[in-house]
Amino acid sequence: MRKQATQRNVRAGAYGDPATVPIEVWQALYGDGCDWSTGTRGAGYTHMWQTCDPAYMAYLMASVDTVAEQLQATAMGWRTYRVDVDGDGLQTGEIMCPEYTTNGKVTCDNCLLCGGNRAAAKNIVIPPIAGKAVCYVETAKAPGEIYKAIQAGNVPTVAPVTMGRYLAGLEPDSRYETAIVWRGPSPVDGEAIMLVVTGASPLASKQSHNAKTGPMVQTWILVEKMLPIMAVMSGADRSVCGSCKFRPLTVKTAKAAA
Repeated sequence: MRKQATQRNVRAGAYGDPATVPIEVWQALYGDGCDWSTGTRGAGYTHMWQTCDPAYMAYLMASVDTVAEQLQATAMGWRTYRVDVDGDGLQTGEIMCPEYTTNGKVTCDNCLLCGGNRAAAKNIVIPPIAGKAVCYVETAKAPGEIYKAIQAGNVPTVAPVTMGRYLAGLEPDSRYETAIVWRGPSPVDGEAIMLVVTGASPLASKQSHNAKTGPMVQTWILVEKMLPIMAVMSGADRSVCGSCKFRPLTVKTAKAAA
């Protein structure tokens, strides 16, 4: 009898905004609308909540920076993830991220409160880092190594529904450490982008060692034409990050203009 894999949890957007990838891809990865009844769980965030398809609400949190934005997003049907830059404290319907209330004992992998509307929970708040909101995604080493492996031809392509079955524990443990699960045009500017899954292998040595997220399967949305750090420096990361005001080049430009 073949061994069934353990169901895995997914971090949507370790790099890039998940709303730049078609909703159908996420539905396939999470198992919704496919051929199984209990899908994979996860956590994810989008700064594109004002303009993206409302279907993303099922999987993603609206990433907001003010109480006014939080009220707007919840009125639209989103659950929210707010960085309390203004020091407003918890508002009605909000709780502090468990990572901060447990001194890091709770990780995203064993919390899963940031799973959009699929998670029946209150809205989440975190304190700002050094008193300000910043970009929380990995922009250099990890996505750079992934991109180089792809350019070297060392990363296979796996259909989203196939990967979704692995992650849901409906197939033998995935033999893939890293796989491309989608390629297509960015909804922001039409540039070629891709979604890459890492840590899909059951081997602990190949899973994510991110202390904050725990051993979640990570997903990365990359610009196809250049190394991620170069995309960040040149502003080409707009293809996968949209108009997020925390993009490094945007922050640098704003500081120079101040």
